[in-house]
Amino acid sequence: MSEQPNTPSRFTISEAARWVSKDRKTIQRRIKVGKISTKEDKQGRTYIEPSELMREFGEDFKVPEGRDKVSQNGKKSQEVAESNTKLFEEKVKMLEARVEELKQDKEDFKAEKETAQKREEELIIIIKQQMALLPAPKDTKKRGFFRLFGR
Repeated sequence: MSEQPNTPSRFTISEAARWVSKDRKTIQRRIKVGKISTKEDKQGRTYIEPSELMREFGEDFKVPEGRDKVSQNGKKSQEVAESNTKLFEEKVKMLEARVEELKQDKEDFKAEKETAQKREEELIIIIKQQMALLPAPKDTKKRGFFRLFGR
């Protein structure tokens, strides 16, 4: 396994958790059951050596996200920053294109809505015209004497 650049010589529990992408409680449980050994400095602070993390976590032991890799001569790697910049620029272009598509869809839907409203008004006029052509309903109420006896 290749050694990670800029690896500290020892870790606090929180630092160790970040380097292996685990929760602090996970590290504390493994210390408690003896899977990870710890040491104390002169001030009584607990620390973990990198070899313990490598032994216990193997491939999970890596530079945490957000921490820049440092080259052997001490200069920051520009490749990572340039790569990230290119990715973000591509995503921005893609999102801008999507925004334009959605704006066009919105305009299309507005036009469809106006067309549908005009058609609805036309159909209402046609229905009213057709109703005017129908004969008036007959009066079916019984009058006078027959009303009283139901004939």
